[in-house]
Amino acid sequence: MSGTIKYVYELISNNPEITYQELSDKLNKSLTSIKRCVKKLKKHGYINRVGTPRTGHWEILTDNSDNYFEE
Repeated sequence: MSGTIKYVYELISNNPEITYQELSDKLNKSLTSIKRCVKKLKKHGYINRVGTPRTGHWEILTDNSDNYFEE
């Protein structure tokens, strides 16, 4: 799995209030790339967004991310 997805997961784990824009800025990636990574993490059940886009936060659903990132 791509290194970018792993970094997105780590940043969200460390700061559940982080925004797409902040992820984009920290990783120097486009918003489209960040949204694609987040979509994959959500699809595989690793994260979920709780609340509204403006005031919500990320929820980590599993700590077993090592298996996902080894693929």
